[in-house]
Amino acid sequence: MIKHIFILTWNKRKQHIFLIIELFFFFLAISFLVFISISSKLASGPKNFNIDNVVDIQIPYQADSTIKLLRESVMQMTEVSGASFSNTGPSIGYFDAVDVIWNGKNIEIYRSFSDEYLKDLVSLKLREGKWFDNTSINASKKLIVINGILQEKFFPNGNAVGKTLTTSLDKYLIIGVIEDLNDDAGKSTTVNGSFYEFSPKVSYAHLLVKLKVPLNEKIYKQLQRKQKEYGGSYEYSEIISIAQYRESREKQNSSFFSFILLISSFLIVNIVLGLYSILYQTINRRKSEIGIRRAAGATSGAIYKQIIFEVLCLTTFALIFGVAVGYQFLLFNTLQGEPADYVISMVVAALFIYLLVTLCALYPAYLAAKIHPADALHDE
Repeated sequence: MIKHIFILTWNKRKQHIFLIIELFFFFLAISFLVFISISSKLASGPKNFNIDNVVDIQIPYQADSTIKLLRESVMQMTEVSGASFSNTGPSIGYFDAVDVIWNGKNIEIYRSFSDEYLKDLVSLKLREGKWFDNTSINASKKLIVINGILQEKFFPNGNAVGKTLTTSLDKYLIIGVIEDLNDDAGKSTTVNGSFYEFSPKVSYAHLLVKLKVPLNEKIYKQLQRKQKEYGGSYEYSEIISIAQYRESREKQNSSFFSFILLISSFLIVNIVLGLYSILYQTINRRKSEIGIRRAAGATSGAIYKQIIFEVLCLTTFALIFGVAVGYQFLLFNTLQGEPADYVISMVVAALFIYLLVTLCALYPAYLAAKIHPADALHDE
């Protein structure tokens, strides 16, 4: 029976092409919403950093001596309590990927560059070991501090401090482990983890400045003059409050999420109305077919099941294409998440759609099951 219903539904696919397309896009939209909800779970925890009154001054690459002069000049301002160079920072979200060789496999890890001042500047929390200090520049190996995710992935049963991570070009000595930031800007670093490498020289740097008071126009102009004096002229250099930048980004993400939710709601309404319309028309057109089946001995339950199965088959055709597209997202990790997050998102979306179309089909199927053979044949 199921095979027959699949063939029957497939032969009528052209009649229901618009509904199949709606179900396809609805599946993608629901999968995306579920994926965002799952992948943002890390950002829902306590923030293990503090960016209050922290300002990001973007500068191009400069000679090491010029970089030091810039920091020293900024530190002379009475409104400044600290400054640190890095190519990233909490809630900024710029990362550099490197392939770490682990157990014979190349695993992509996200790397950030930093100096000895970043930990105290944004109040990073150490889980074990230590942060970089003024002796780090004389170390014979490249020093790194990893995050908790990387520790749990590579060293689940032991101490990570003193261990070495290897790439095709370098070896990194782990001197400390920091708590996960739980930062929504760093969700891409949650796949395999990340680490900070001690390196005051970066190709495109950020000078993170901790202010004693909120950023105002006077302080902004002072920082801007120092940026131009020591940072060189660069068209895209900016001075931003990281807290305001994060707030603006969160509003954008919320607006985008609301937009997808609105589209999904619109699709739900269209799918419900479309299914009701199709099923009612189908029942009216197929009264004689249903009457003959009833006269041949088919029970009301059999008719009821047939209508439900036909709707589920129609939904399955749409989901097959949806899962194929979703698998491409998983294969290329387009949304930067765990493979399990993609799978869970698609499963939840498929179950939700199956439940929705089943509920939509219950009443029309009930009406079809109540058709009496004599009434159906008499109408004909």
